[in-house]
Amino acid sequence: MAMKLEPPCKMKEPAKKILLFEDDAGITHLIAAILEQDASFELVDYDDSDRPLEKIREHKPDLIILDLNLPSVSGWDVIKILRQDKTFGNIPVIMITGHYRATQDIVNGLGDFCADDYVLKPFSPNVLLARIKALLRRRLLSDRAVKKSSPESELKFAGIRINTESSEVFVNGGSKVDLTQTEFNILFYLMKRCGKPCTRDEIYDYIGAPSEDIMSRVIDKHIVGIRKKLGKYGGLIKSVFGVGYSMDNGDE
Repeated sequence: MAMKLEPPCKMKEPAKKILLFEDDAGITHLIAAILEQDASFELVDYDDSDRPLEKIREHKPDLIILDLNLPSVSGWDVIKILRQDKTFGNIPVIMITGHYRATQDIVNGLGDFCADDYVLKPFSPNVLLARIKALLRRRLLSDRAVKKSSPESELKFAGIRINTESSEVFVNGGSKVDLTQTEFNILFYLMKRCGKPCTRDEIYDYIGAPSEDIMSRVIDKHIVGIRKKLGKYGGLIKSVFGVGYSMDNGDE
């Protein structure tokens, strides 16, 4: 009698850990309620923000939701400290606020402070959940794109070397350049299309920008930051008038 073979058991994906910095109990309850409906998420809430980096290191979250108006520490300071951390500095961050509502505040949050999304209060919990899923999906697709398009694990151009496995950037034969994940993704995209003009639309489509109406200015801020960190090699990123940017070692 033939033995019936059972289909292989599919391994269950571990829940994505979401670390929430929020002192408003009502907001925390709303976010917890919507995330509890989805078994693919685990929420850790943290209302005492005296030592936020310690909490991040302890829980190693996949994504952080950060209120900018925390009572004991500025949310701006939290993300600034986080982005300087070599181990956890690339964790995706969604900023939430009811105070910093101006367009320039949003541009600063996404550009200068390298947040990945910016949500204004009051917000729909379902919309926030959709943004969380979209951000994690973009990060996964971006990581896969880097590995798939560069099987050789390294990408080189005129003194700049990218290690696609570790998401590290080196210049001048070996000096490491500390870029945020968004900055790395932009530089990678420009280097893969070396010599070809890239529009701002193409760039923010690639990095998964959350809000098209302000991303043009945000991308410009990221380019300024990348150029500064690359030092003399920053000049390889050329501004293409009326289009966007390109990587080129020729004259502008």
